Amino acid sequence: LLESNLTTNNYSDLSHAFYDFFQLSSDYIINLFTSIEAYNNSLITDNFSIKIKGKYYDKARTQRSMDFLNKIKKAIPQIMNKSFLKENPTEYEFLLEIKHLRDNVVHTKNMQSGFPASYRELYKSYLNFDFKKSYEITKHYFNFYRESWIENCNCGR
Repeated sequence: LLESNLTTNNYSDLSHAFYDFFQLSSDYIINLFTSIEAYNNSLITDNFSIKIKGKYYDKARTQRSMDFLNKIKKAIPQIMNKSFLKENPTEYEFLLEIKHLRDNVVHTKNMQSGFPASYRELYKSYLNFDFKKSYEITKHYFNFYRESWIENCNCGR
């Protein structure tokens, strides 16, 4: 999207392309992370319970109030009897990058010299983010716990 507009001398077109890129990137990150959270919640069984730092969690409490890191590191591995973190540490770290980027999108703050400094960093993050890799790793995460949960589609090709 941006590359196709880099050769133009029309800065209005370039600005519009960057706005489109920013909007699509934000939508993608928010929806991708929301799908990961929804998927994690779908794995929680009716009879699930766990104690973390003196607090008991059943299915409802886990789905509603357990933070993402405890779900992905403790709850889901206990339920599924295997750990994405332990078997795929590099990809796990990338899932945390997705979470961090999503948090920065949703919780933008701090002004610096009259400019929203967090947006400046967010723009840079989007330009450096590997969107294709994020899809592949998320797909691998989903299929790790439910085989063939996401399948390739030739989609008429």
